[in-house]
Amino acid sequence: MGLKQDIYLSRRPLAGFVAIGVAWATYFAQMPVIKAHVGASDGAYGMAILLASSGAVVAMWLAPLFQRAFSRVAVTLGIAILALGMLMSGISTTLMLLVVGIALASIGSGIVDVLINARVSEIEARQGRSLMNLNHALYSFAYAGAALATGALREARIATWAVFLLLFAVLLILAYAARDRGAEAEETALPDLPGQIPHGVVLLVGLVVLTAFLAEAASEGWSALHLERTLGGTAGRGRWAPPRWG
Repeated sequence: MGLKQDIYLSRRPLAGFVAIGVAWATYFAQMPVIKAHVGASDGAYGMAILLASSGAVVAMWLAPLFQRAFSRVAVTLGIAILALGMLMSGISTTLMLLVVGIALASIGSGIVDVLINARVSEIEARQGRSLMNLNHALYSFAYAGAALATGALREARIATWAVFLLLFAVLLILAYAARDRGAEAEETALPDLPGQIPHGVVLLVGLVVLTAFLAEAASEGWSALHLERTLGGTAGRGRWAPPRWG
């Protein structure tokens, strides 16, 4: 089996990976315009986005319940929530509306993230194929492509609402493509065996990972604004800030 077969095997969760990448790349590439629309200072905007993004953490805890409640359409509904949140963010004119939109998008993204990774792991175990790297690589390409496309639309002076309406349509298509039975993301009781890693070490590693993700999100979220406002770049140059390849 080759690349085409691997893509076919993981095509449904792959739609979720692409949806997350396209959505957040579009938002970050359009962020300078969105921030200007709501009239927020750097501090107020940063605090609002940090608060709204915490919804993703809650969503990751609730993902197993979401899976049990909605079964094969759980990922589809998660992408639909992401799409609605992104649309609200794109048309928002106040900071409060933007917070609500980003919170919804974060919740949908968090749910989808957990479920699609669980689904890929399930397919790997059943098919005996390594598919996770492929899916994450295609996510990165979708992220980079969406950021470049959004920058081109900004350069062409396409209205923000039109960009996010187009994103909304793309996400709904991906939501339909992602419909599936889904993986059962349930907690598994682990035996209390001697020699397990102490909880303190686990928490320490978790804090390191959390710090890394916050740093990554900060660089993604503010890079376009930095290139355009601080360095005097155009919208076309700002689109090169969000793309990532791994």
